[in-house]
Amino acid sequence: MTVSSLTAWYRLPAVPSSRLAGGTPTVQRRDLSQEAACPRSAPGPRSAHNEIEIIGGHRRLRASVYPSNVARTQNKKETSAEAASKGAATRRRILDATAKILSRKGYAGTRLSDIADEAEMQAPAIYYYFDSREALIVEAIRYGSADTRQIVGSVLDALADDHSAMDRILVAVEVHLRNAMGISDYATASARNIGQLPDHLKAKPEEEQVKYGELWRRLITDAIAAGECRDGLDPTIAVILVLGALNYASEWFDPKRSSVDHIVSSAQSLVRFGLGGPKAEADRPLPVIGDPREWLRAQESTP
Repeated sequence: MTVSSLTAWYRLPAVPSSRLAGGTPTVQRRDLSQEAACPRSAPGPRSAHNEIEIIGGHRRLRASVYPSNVARTQNKKETSAEAASKGAATRRRILDATAKILSRKGYAGTRLSDIADEAEMQAPAIYYYFDSREALIVEAIRYGSADTRQIVGSVLDALADDHSAMDRILVAVEVHLRNAMGISDYATASARNIGQLPDHLKAKPEEEQVKYGELWRRLITDAIAAGECRDGLDPTIAVILVLGALNYASEWFDPKRSSVDHIVSSAQSLVRFGLGGPKAEADRPLPVIGDPREWLRAQESTP
């Protein structure tokens, strides 16, 4: 143990009473700066604050506040921050693994052992970050719903003003499908599994679903107000039907049988003519975004 590791009085072996003047406790100090060693420690050169005080027949090495002690306190703070950052990264790694397994195997087939293997950790360690398998799955599905809502909303906000109300709906169709069919494991996991959750686990994911449904309701209501939808269309029923079809696409999608591009264009045509009816502009080109995240990055880099 070094001198700098002391934070209080450090008791050393007693000094014979003959060393004391008249039996009265005295204080003697000597500088340790030049000493090569002292009992139980081997300090290097220190400031004049390093001293031994002989009080009541006992030698005590007084530990003053050295710059190294201050540095150690700062290092502890940095270590705590690093630990928190590492913990957050591990938690995210577990969630990423959960989303991937959920998107492949569904709620019933997802096991903690599979998640642990994907996250490259021991299964019991997961309980340090999540209370249960159900809590972990719910968080991954909730995050997936939030991820879809965020990416669709971001693309819609970045669209140019010359897009019609129906164009905005068709862009939302494309972004939703591309996000759920390969770009985001979270979106796929959410679309495939939210309906499989037991009723007592649906509250948190459904909060995000309600927010996302409101986004779609506004899109369809705007299209109705712009005269681009068939007369008498109920926006609430339209949202349920459209989102139901889009979410179910991730269940049956097989990249060996059809491409995402083909499914996107087919879904856009169905939505355009299903919502628009005789008012649909058949000759108007379908809007194409492509990968929504790459599209957003391109918009950000455009002056």
